[in-house]
Amino acid sequence: DGLESRDFIYIDDVVDATVKALQSEKSNNQIFNVGSGEATSVISVAEKLKELYQSNINIKVIHKFRLGDIRHNYADISKINLALDVTNKISFPEGLYHFVEWVRDQKINRDNYLESYKKLENKGLIR
Repeated sequence: DGLESRDFIYIDDVVDATVKALQSEKSNNQIFNVGSGEATSVISVAEKLKELYQSNINIKVIHKFRLGDIRHNYADISKINLALDVTNKISFPEGLYHFVEWVRDQKINRDNYLESYKKLENKGLIR
């Protein structure tokens, strides 16, 4: 239904958190979640991408899911914020904009989506 959610974080913020953890004595032998700490629905990502690409396509929700996939997944970042004072600099909309601009500069390769979907379906991993 597109309402499943994930945690999206811009790669520069991941790198910053990693460097901070590597350089800090406070992180010694600890495990930290790195993320935005916010749940973003898949449908909202699709709608934002549609907007950024100035597309008039209809978003099709197929009401199927990968076997074992969880409905909502986002990071609890309270530990890393407290221990290392990590704060993300790039918001989801800004990060998605940068991503789209990067994609526009990439060479277009063959789309293997349907082939990969059929493989998952044949293995019984799509319901």
